[in-house]
Amino acid sequence: MQQDEEAGAVMTATPAFDPERLRAARGGLSQEEAAALCGIGVDTYRSYETGRRIPGTVNLAMLALGLNVAMEDLVTMGGPECP
Repeated sequence: MQQDEEAGAVMTATPAFDPERLRAARGGLSQEEAAALCGIGVDTYRSYETGRRIPGTVNLAMLALGLNVAMEDLVTMGGPECP
């Protein structure tokens, strides 16, 4: 944790979905194959990989389960400016 010295507030890192990590987790699979393994539509999967959409918790879990990675592998830890 970091402390904002001016305000005295403690700032924690915020997890944020990372489309690049999703692409890396897909490995040699096609987007169609990955979407099928994850149980989501291919258009939805593509929108996650391009960053046009951000998966909610349930879909993030489906992505992780289908691609055999931890949910944490699909996010980055950003600063307090992350949504």
